Amino acid sequence: MDANKNIIKKVLDDHVFTELNLTQTEVEQFTESIAQKSKETKKTKKSYKFVLPAAAALLVILLSGILLSTFMTDTNNPTASIEEKAELLYGEPILIPEIEGFHILFSAITMLPVQMDQPTNLTISYGKDKGEIDANFNSEEKQKQWEEQQNSILLYGPFTGENVISIQYRKGPIELGGGSGEEKIINGMAVQYEYLQRDAGDFVLAIIHSEDGSYSVEMFITDDLTLEESDEILEEITRQLKS
Repeated sequence: MDANKNIIKKVLDDHVFTELNLTQTEVEQFTESIAQKSKETKKTKKSYKFVLPAAAALLVILLSGILLSTFMTDTNNPTASIEEKAELLYGEPILIPEIEGFHILFSAITMLPVQMDQPTNLTISYGKDKGEIDANFNSEEKQKQWEEQQNSILLYGPFTGENVISIQYRKGPIELGGGSGEEKIINGMAVQYEYLQRDAGDFVLAIIHSEDGSYSVEMFITDDLTLEESDEILEEITRQLKS
């Protein structure tokens, strides 16, 4: 392999082939074809100026599509995938809490209705059982339709498991409605806390204030999640935010 092919192969190895299930022979063939196209564009100075940028742009589009597809179908590490996409939209790292014994079922970012490049709320839902991908979201067309209707960007799911815990992140402070509840200090972090008992069921509301934003946590007290376990989850979330 000449120097040109070596450069191409290194870039693809670092950013694409690690995400694809290709044999070494297929990798070599793909690299060879790109290198050959690059040589052909150098035959005339005029064609080099116009063909190479077009080929580069096409390659970027192709790789973007591959990475987007990989992102949308990655169920092995949804936390990392959501954090990666959230960082692109917010322009800074956003920690997505991992809760032992619970699966992430859904995540999306709500955008400002007028400016779709301005994120407002990041929502993550968790459940004991994951279930299957919701049939209403099993195609790219259905996902895009939902995003347009909700002024949102879908990051993960949704899956059909029962939602037990919902977390919403927002830059800046959030307050419990009416200033109710009590304030706790958990792992050195200020937490507004309220336990509510209603005819529809019992649930815990908590607001955790971090340096750059606030996490609103809503936990439904059921057979899958006791009140004592909800306290342990708040301990775990604040520990992760402090680390």
